[in-house]
Amino acid sequence: MIEQAFQFLRQHNEVLRRLYDDYRQMVYFRLPVEQLEYYDLRHTPPIVLHANLNDGTVREGFKGSKYSK
Repeated sequence: MIEQAFQFLRQHNEVLRRLYDDYRQMVYFRLPVEQLEYYDLRHTPPIVLHANLNDGTVREGFKGSKYSK
């Protein structure tokens, strides 16, 4: 099952196909994540979402010294 998942990841990702000839060459790792920030660069100013996965909260704001929410 894991082997098929690795193959699927490489087959469906153009960047991985360019970087690796075979899915067995890739290195896989896992990190425990408690908090993360996502920057949505489609907007000016960029919108940042801060997610706390422990308590299930998501805060939204703007990045940049010129802007505040």
